[in-house]
Amino acid sequence: MKKFLTILLILSMIVSTAYATGTEAPKVVDSANLLTDDEVASLRGIAGQISDTFDADVVIVTVYSLEGKSAERYADDYFDYNGYGIGSNRSGILLLLSMEHRDWAISTSGEC
Repeated sequence: MKKFLTILLILSMIVSTAYATGTEAPKVVDSANLLTDDEVASLRGIAGQISDTFDADVVIVTVYSLEGKSAERYADDYFDYNGYGIGSNRSGILLLLSMEHRDWAISTSGEC
């Protein structure tokens, strides 16, 4: 019985992990509130189409502050720590706009 419960626990952990990673992170994140709801929806649709066509995540992120990081480091970290990337090599591209000092950066991963 102990063996059965252990196996059941392991299987449930595997299934829950697979389910948790199946949620898709948003393609447009407007934390700086630069865009209207319609603009966000339109950009999400375009980013989704490009992602599907090229099998790579296309992400647009706006923020007010870089929290003391360079724009490049912030963009790279945002891509890495928010689950972006398609396939085993996590292909994708992220455009970051920061309003605090009017910085921007592009982060790429995998085949991009």
